[in-house]
Amino acid sequence: MHKGKRGISPVIATVLLIAIVVVIAAIIFIWASNFVSEDVEKFGSSIKNACADVDLEISEVSPGYLNVINKGDVPVFALNLKVDDGSGNSDISKCEGSFSPGQSGVLDIGNYCDLPGDVIISVIPVLVGTTNGENAEYSCDKNQIIL
Repeated sequence: MHKGKRGISPVIATVLLIAIVVVIAAIIFIWASNFVSEDVEKFGSSIKNACADVDLEISEVSPGYLNVINKGDVPVFALNLKVDDGSGNSDISKCEGSFSPGQSGVLDIGNYCDLPGDVIISVIPVLVGTTNGENAEYSCDKNQIIL
C-alpha cells in the first residue's frame, strides 16, 4: 500500500455519485421533453375529440369555387387545401375564413383550377384550441374531405 496518500471520503464519494446521477437525469428529461408535445385542448378535452365532431358539407359551386356548410357543433377556424397532382407531390395552403356552427360560405380555390392533369383536392379543417393557456391551431388530418 501507499502510505501517506489519502483517497476521498466515502461520504463525499456518495454525494458526488448522487449529484452526477441527478445531473444526467435532468439532461435526459430535458432532451426527451422535446419529443413529447403538449396536447391541444378544446371544450376541456383533447382537440382530437372535437375533430371527430366536425361536420362539413363541401360541394363545388362552379369551377374554382367551393360551397362550405358547417353542419357540426364545432367552429372551424380555417381550411387547409391539400392539392395532390398524382405524381407524389402535394401542396398545402391555408384558406382564411372561419365557419361557425350552421354558417356557410363560398371558398375561392381558383388558383388550383389551372393545374395540368387530374388533381385531387383535400379540404382539411383547422380548429383552434388551447395549450399552456395560449391559443394553438390544430389540423384535423383524419377529417379530410376529398374533391
